[in-house]
Amino acid sequence: MKHHSHFDTLVLLFIITIYADYIAPLFDKYVPLQEGELKSRIEGLAKSLSFPLYKLQIFYSSFGFEQEKPVLIGLIVILQFIFAPYNELISFLMVSLGRRFEFQADEFAKKLDKTEHLKSSLIKLHKDNLSFPMCDWLYSAFHYSHPPLLERLRALDAPIEDKKRQ
Repeated sequence: MKHHSHFDTLVLLFIITIYADYIAPLFDKYVPLQEGELKSRIEGLAKSLSFPLYKLQIFYSSFGFEQEKPVLIGLIVILQFIFAPYNELISFLMVSLGRRFEFQADEFAKKLDKTEHLKSSLIKLHKDNLSFPMCDWLYSAFHYSHPPLLERLRALDAPIEDKKRQ
């Protein structure tokens, strides 16, 4: 199982580096987060966790056709048809990886003793989004980047995993 952790880490680092720095700026406008309570609280949390936070940005979608972007969008559409089979495989792998990271993030919240806050936030998000809490496990595994609500709540109620025993 150890090789999966290394593979996950390499894939994550590659995606973060390529997507955030080169691909996302083609479609979105990034603006530094303004000074205020939100920025201070995020920086405080990062500092308390010794997390190397070097910039905070918010982004605004700019997927309009005001500039030369239609050519780029046309190229992406053509490539989607050509690489459709590979897209499905990569999509499944990315969804699986994202779901794994969601559970890891939930486990991290448990270790910070924030389980009840996370559970109430997840329930509120599902209510606000009018999400149905149950779904088919196979459909969910292929299409949902986040695990279903009931699955996450069950995982949050489970005891914290001790990685040292494995």
